[in-house]
Amino acid sequence: MKAVTQEEVARLEDEARIADNELAREIAEAESDAIEVSGALREVRMRMEEEQLRGATGLDGMLVALRKTVPPSVPLESHRVRVLETRADALRARIWVVSAMRDDLKRFTIELGDCVKLSDEARESLVRLAEQPRINVRPRLERIRAITADLAVRAGAEPATNPRRLKPRIRLETAIDLHSKSNFFTGYTENISDGGLFLATDEPFALGTEVDIAFTLPGSIEVRARGAVRWIRDEVDGLSRGVGIAFTYLSASAQEAIQEFLLRREPIIRETP
Repeated sequence: MKAVTQEEVARLEDEARIADNELAREIAEAESDAIEVSGALREVRMRMEEEQLRGATGLDGMLVALRKTVPPSVPLESHRVRVLETRADALRARIWVVSAMRDDLKRFTIELGDCVKLSDEARESLVRLAEQPRINVRPRLERIRAITADLAVRAGAEPATNPRRLKPRIRLETAIDLHSKSNFFTGYTENISDGGLFLATDEPFALGTEVDIAFTLPGSIEVRARGAVRWIRDEVDGLSRGVGIAFTYLSASAQEAIQEFLLRREPIIRETP
């Protein structure tokens, strides 16, 4: 998908502004024409009624038609509603993107602070090291390498246990807003764990797609998070089509809200993420 530049946005805004001004002028002309036609019909009807009162005949049919005729109104109300809805959707998307950008800036600040903290701790370690007598650490390193190699041989190919392998999955059906680099749309969750959620959707997703997520837990608790598509399920055996999304970032308050929700509900299944 071609990236949109600031120049392209400015050009589109200029075109939209010109189109709005031209449309406003055309609407004003149409309403003015309708007023003029209505006045002409009223005037000719009144003159015919006067002639009829004076004894003129053969005007009954024309008077009936004039009395029934109502000039049409400008038929734009439904379009105005659509324009307002479209603008509202665009503003919602803009607010969502701004919110996601602010979340990214907060994460950036936190990560930057961690880097500063690590740099300070490393400098302090260097200062302490400079104050201590030098020792030969190479024999110790060789001993540690030998011990590690021996342990690896004894352990063989036995896989390490993943403490997060099993997660309780809780049923949760709620609307969810997603925003990726190229799309903004809504869907519905089916279930959730503290590691991610399943989104029922027909939208095509590629594995690894990063998305910003917003949804509401029972109790009107709004949760915002960042995630990535980890698996995709086609519609089979009555199961809806959708994607599994793993959380890659949750604020402390969001983590607490999800964990409290999970503790209050019975799990429907335990599965490997």
